[in-house]
Formats: sequence, structure tokens, C-alpha cells
Amino acid sequence: MADEEIMLVELFVQGQSAYSAAALERVRRICETELRRAYRLEVIDVHQNPERATLAGVIATPALVRSSPGPVLRTIGRLSDERVREGLGL
Repeated sequence: MADEEIMLVELFVQGQSAYSAAALERVRRICETELRRAYRLEVIDVHQNPERATLAGVIATPALVRSSPGPVLRTIGRLSDERVREGLGL
């Protein structure tokens, strides 16, 4: 990834459950260690913003969507370290 290129990442969760918190912690940790500051992470609660989930084609949570740089990558379900890295294209 070029120095000036920022990875745009969306994490879709359901509320503030322990499962959602664990997914968020894992995504943040991997982004911080492997992408350093070259990313922007947005957390979307599908209960508060169901239209965002619909627009992104998210049908289950947690879901990780890397929207930029292309191609768009999606990972749904249990977000292990390996699956997060795959979802980020690392």
C-alpha cells in the first residue's frame, strides 16, 4: 500500500455485546499493528443504522468490509485474527 493511501474499513456489529466488543478490539489491534495509521475504521451498529447495512449488503454480523482500496472485500462471522487479515487483504 502506498504511503499516502488510506484503507477504509467498516465494521458492522449488533449493539454493544461482548461479541461485538471482541470483534472491534481484534480489528483495531490488527489495523494498528499491521497498517499503523494508514486506515480509517468506522463502526456501524446495525440496530441504529440498518440502512447502512442494507447499502453495504451486510446480512449478518459481525461483518468487516474493506471498501478502499478496491476491490471491496467482505468477511462475515467469527472474526479470528486470520479472518480479519484476509478481510483486510493482508
